[in-house]
Amino acid sequence: MTELSPGRILASRFELRRLLGRGGMGQVWLAVDSELGEQVAVKVLEPALATDEAMLALLRHECRQARRLVHPNIVRVYDFHSDGEIAFISMEFVEGGELGQFRDDSPEQILSKIVPLTSALAYAHARGIVHRDLKPSNVLIDREGLPRLVDFGVAGLLRGASGIRVTGGGSPLSMSPQQRAGLPPSPADDAFALGVLIYELITGFPPTVEIGGPPPQPMRSRKNYSVPRRLQTAVSRLVAAEAASRPSDMEVIGRELEAALDELRNRTMPPEVEVVSSSGESDEIVPVARDSSPAEGQALSADEKQGLPRLVWAAFAVLTALLLAVVFVLPDYVERQRSGEHVAVPDAEPSADAEEMERLATLKDQADETAERFEILVQELLSRGVEEWGAADFRDARALFDTGRKAYDSVQFETASDAWARATAMLESLEGRRRELLQAALERGTEALGAGRRAAAETEFGAALVLEPGNAVAEKGLGRAESIERVYELYSQGLRLEEDGELQQARERFREVAMLDPEFEGPEEAIARVDTAIVNRRYTTAMSEGYAALSDGRFDSAIAAFERAAGIRPQASEPAEGIARAREEKRVAAIANARLEAETLERREEWREAASVYRSILADDASVAFAQSGSRRASARADLDARLQGFLDNPQRMFSEQVQAAARDALAEAAAVSEPGPRLRRQMATTEKILADAIRPVRVTLESDNLTEIVLYKVGRLGTFDRFQLELRPGTYTVVGTRKGFRDVRQQFTVRPGESAGPFMVRCEEPI
Repeated sequence: MTELSPGRILASRFELRRLLGRGGMGQVWLAVDSELGEQVAVKVLEPALATDEAMLALLRHECRQARRLVHPNIVRVYDFHSDGEIAFISMEFVEGGELGQFRDDSPEQILSKIVPLTSALAYAHARGIVHRDLKPSNVLIDREGLPRLVDFGVAGLLRGASGIRVTGGGSPLSMSPQQRAGLPPSPADDAFALGVLIYELITGFPPTVEIGGPPPQPMRSRKNYSVPRRLQTAVSRLVAAEAASRPSDMEVIGRELEAALDELRNRTMPPEVEVVSSSGESDEIVPVARDSSPAEGQALSADEKQGLPRLVWAAFAVLTALLLAVVFVLPDYVERQRSGEHVAVPDAEPSADAEEMERLATLKDQADETAERFEILVQELLSRGVEEWGAADFRDARALFDTGRKAYDSVQFETASDAWARATAMLESLEGRRRELLQAALERGTEALGAGRRAAAETEFGAALVLEPGNAVAEKGLGRAESIERVYELYSQGLRLEEDGELQQARERFREVAMLDPEFEGPEEAIARVDTAIVNRRYTTAMSEGYAALSDGRFDSAIAAFERAAGIRPQASEPAEGIARAREEKRVAAIANARLEAETLERREEWREAASVYRSILADDASVAFAQSGSRRASARADLDARLQGFLDNPQRMFSEQVQAAARDALAEAAAVSEPGPRLRRQMATTEKILADAIRPVRVTLESDNLTEIVLYKVGRLGTFDRFQLELRPGTYTVVGTRKGFRDVRQQFTVRPGESAGPFMVRCEEPI
C-alpha cells in the first residue's frame, strides 16, 4: 500500500485530511466526501487484508450487516470500498474522545455513560449481530456526551441467510472464556465484555476470570469512590465465567444498571467505602503485576500480533525436529552403541575400479531423480488433458524419454540423464504453456461474463477445465454463465431506471443482480450509488418542504421538515441552519403577534393584561424596545386604573383625609394622560364626585336629656342639651356622654354624603 498522506483522494471521492488513529486492522483518517460534501471517517485496511479475497468478501458482508444498524448510540457505517490496492470502510465521523479518558470519574459518571450502550447492544442483538470487541477504545463520547459504539466490522453473526459465523476477534482482556475457547459468538459474550468494561473503568484494571477459577475481586474505585452493593452484584453477574450464569438480555441488563445508577444518584456517597467479601473480611484489591512479556490474558500490540504466528510456527518446527530426533534417531543411535556396531574406515586409498563404480552410482542416482520428475510431470499433464492441447510436443518428449531409457539400459547413465533432462524440460515448457493457456481462457471467460455472453463464457471456462480439471475459477465461471444473460439484462434495466430517476426500481434490479450472481461486478457500487441518490432526494425533498413551509409562515412544519432532513444527513449543516432560521422567524412572528395583542389590550384599557403580554415578550428577548416602553406604560396605567377603581369600589374610604389626598393625586395623574379612554374618563368623573361628596357638610341632629355632658370626638365638647344640630363632613364619628353618678355611654354613628343624619340619642341612664 502506498503511503497515505493528507490531500490524497481515495476512490475518486474521499479526500484525506488528517490521521485519527491506528489499529490492528489499519489506519483511521478524517476525510471529506466530495459527493455529499461532508466529513466522514475512513478506515484504511492493512495491505494483507486488502489483497486477501476471502477476507475482503467477509469484510464486505460484515459491512453490509453494520449498515443495517441505525441507532443513536451506534456510529453509522456507510460503505465498503476497494480498488485492488487499497480497501477501506467509510463511516460516520464522531468528534469527541474515547470512553477510556473517563477512568478517573466517579462510578455514577462512568455508569451514566455506559447504560445507554445496553440499548445499542439490545438493538444489534435483535438483528442477529454481536459486537464481540467491546472495550474503552471502541466507545466514543461525542461532543454532547452521548456514548457511541464503533467497530461492528469484526462482529460475528448469530443468524443470517449467509450462515456466516466468525469465531475469532475481540480483545484478550475483554473476551469471555467462551470466546477464548473459540466457541460461536453469542450475546453473553457482549454481556461479559460490558461487565469487564465497567470493572476496568472503576478499578483501573480488568478482572481475572477463568472457568473453574475463583470469582474476581469485588470492585474498589481507585479514586476511593463508593461502589454500592447493587452495582457490585450486577457486574459480578456480568463477568461470570460460565455463560449460562450471566444475563444476556441487554434490556434486562440495562434495567439492572439503571437501577444501580439511580441508587448512586439518590444517596450521599462517603469518600471511601471498604469492600467487604462474603466472609465479612475486608478485601484489598491489588492489581496483578505485569512484566514486559505478554502473559496469558494480556493484550498484545499490533506488531506483537503480527509476529506471533511466525514465532509460534518457528518454535513448533524446532520442537517437531527435536521430537523426531528423540523418536527415531536417538533410539537407533543408542542401539548401535549397545551392539557395538560401527562404520569401518579404510586405511588405504580406494582403487580406480572403486572410483569408477562410485561415479556410475552417482550418475545412476541423478538419472533416477530426473526420471522420477519426468513421470510426475507426465501424470500431471495427462490429468490436465495435455493430449487435447499439446499432443505433438508431449509425444516428442516421451519419445526422447524412450531414447534415454535405452541408454539407461545400456548403463549409459550420463547419456540417459541428459536425454531425460531435456525431455523433462519439454514437459515443463508444456506446463508453462498450460498455465498461459489456462490464464488466457479464464480471462476470456471472465471477459465474456462481463459482456453477458453465455456461450463464449461456457466455451472458455470449459477449455480451462480441460487444462486444469477442478479449477475453482472455471467451475464458478460455468455456474455464473448459466444466469449471466439474465444478470446482464437486469443490470442494464437497473442502469436505465437509474438514469430515468426511478431509483427504487433501479435498486431492486441491482439487488436481484447481486442475489443472482454475487460475483458480478457493479451491483454493490450501483446500490450504494442509488442509495446515496435516494438519500439525496429525500434530503432535498425535506429541505424544499422546510423552505416552502418557512415562506408560508408555517414555522412548526418547517422545523419538522428540517429535522427530518437532519435525520437523513446528520453531518449536513443546512438543516441546522434552517431550523435556526425557522425558530428565529417563529420567535419574531410571535413577538409581532404579541405586540398586536398588547396594543389591542391597551386600546381596550385592559392595562394589567397588556403589561403581562409585554413582560412575556421581554422574558424571551429583554432588548425589544417597544416591549420595554410598553411594559412601563401599561404598568403605570394599570397602577392608576387600580387606584381609581379602588376609590369607586369602596367610596366610604373617601371619608379619610389621607384617602382624599390620594384621590386628588390620582386625579391629577389621570388628568395628565393625553388621550384618556372611556374607562379612565368614567373613573375620573366618578372619583371627583365621590371626593366632592366626601368634603360637603351634612346636617346632623343629636338629642339628650339636658343632664348628660356630651363630647363629640373630632369636634369638641357640646355640653348638655335636649337637642343639638350641627353640620359634619361625611365620615364616622364617636360621641361620649358623662353624668355624675351614672355610667358613661359611648355611641358611634356614620354621616353619609348628601343625607341628613340623626337624630342620635345620647344620655346616661345606668346609675353606678
